[in-house]
Formats: sequence, C-alpha cells, structure tokens
Amino acid sequence: MPRLFTVLWLISGLGVPRGLSHPSRGLPAERVRAQPVTGTWRGDFTITIKGSGRVANELIKATWNVDRQATGTIVLDRAFRGGAIAGTPNTRDTSRYESWIANTKRPITMQVHDSGTFYGPLFSPKNIRFDTQRWTCPAAGSSDASGKVASATLQFDYQAGTFTFETPRFYAKCDVYDRREFVKGPPEWMAKAPVMLSSGVDLEFEIIHRLVQPAEWFKISGPFKAGQTEIVLTRTFPFKWPLQTEMFPGGALDAQLVLVLRKTG
Repeated sequence: MPRLFTVLWLISGLGVPRGLSHPSRGLPAERVRAQPVTGTWRGDFTITIKGSGRVANELIKATWNVDRQATGTIVLDRAFRGGAIAGTPNTRDTSRYESWIANTKRPITMQVHDSGTFYGPLFSPKNIRFDTQRWTCPAAGSSDASGKVASATLQFDYQAGTFTFETPRFYAKCDVYDRREFVKGPPEWMAKAPVMLSSGVDLEFEIIHRLVQPAEWFKISGPFKAGQTEIVLTRTFPFKWPLQTEMFPGGALDAQLVLVLRKTG
C-alpha cells in the first residue's frame, strides 16, 4: 500500500513526499531545499600603491611620484543563496552559489600624495603641452583622512569549488589638480591660455583613480571548500602611472592588497 501511495503521489504531480529522494538527483528532498546562511566574514585590510620614476627621450618627458595607502576593516554581514556577481551563470541556482555582501559602508583611513608632470605632443607632433598633476588626500586644510569602503561581495561556487571576491570601492575626499599649458608649436597653439582639466575637491576619489588599473584588481578568485573559514586575499597588482600616450605603457608601481577574511558565527 505505501508503494501504491507513492506512485499515485508522483503521477499526480504533487512533488516528492517528505523523506523520499528527489527523482532527478537521488538526494533527500531536505538537502535540495535552500537553508538559511548565518554568521559574518570579516578582515582588516591594508592597500599600498607606491612608486616613482621618469621618462626622457626625443618625444616626451614625464615624471611621477605615487604614494597611496588605505586601511580599515571589511565586514560581509548579509548572506543569501544564489549568485551576486554580474556575469555569473545561473545566478538563481541556490544549491550551487552562496553570496555575502557588505550591508553598510564602513569607515576607513586613506591617504594619497601623488604628483606628476608630462611634456609631449597632443594631437600633432608639433603641438606640445605641459601637464602638471597633483592628487592629495586628505583635502587641503583638513587633517581628516577618513573615507569609506563600500560594495564588497564574496561569492562561493560549490559546484566549481571556488570563491570570487569582487573588490569594493575605497574612497575619500581629495584635492585634485590637473593643469595644462600649451608650450610649443604653431602660433595658434601657443596663443591658447592654460586650462584646468580638473580642480577642487573630489568627494569620492578612489584609491585606484587616475591610474592604469589591471583587470585582476576587480575580481579575485581561488579554490574554496565547504566548511572553510579563512580566505587569503593578499595579492600584488601591476598598477601603472598613465603617461598619456599610447607609445609608452606607463610607469610601473608597487601595489599590494593585504587582506585575510575569516568566518565567525
């Protein structure tokens, strides 16, 4: 009689009786149900981007001096089943993915002391400009180096056995100064008055702004096993100072993120 009851139940389309195996997976029905995810992933971070150099040849002359640092804590305190990162296949697959996001922005300390110059052609080999750039955090007249970290995302793919960390935004209030002078060329070029390409205060200047940004900065991936409670995200990255010309790739910088996320709860 129990067997007949089961057959009739399945034929009727009412689903799988409690305690029986799912017909498509051979797993108990309880295991394919999404379970609540609890706890927190958190870790203290330090970001440093530093470097200086110069280029001088027949075409251009450039200098750069980069000194950036940000410190704080990342807290991923909101979790759900499914994918959260754009481009993830089958993001609604709650048995495959688990995602963690930062529920709020958190305070950080961020300092930027950059300067650079560029002498070289613009649009034509005969049109020579001279650019002066400075990016400074905290903003002038302020001792407040506070900023924010926002939009961190951590995603687990249990089918592939991997994690993906989508790097958050690290930003603060900074002074920006970018001035261009027209120093050599035809009379109409030399007659141009100097222009400010940017000036004033950028309220959300990011730690990676005004640099050549490597693609690997934005998403960090690695192996992950169910039950793992620590993820090492410490990496170095090939950031560069932009030389504003396609003929030279940019000035290499030493950049590092130091971060270990640990699960609690």
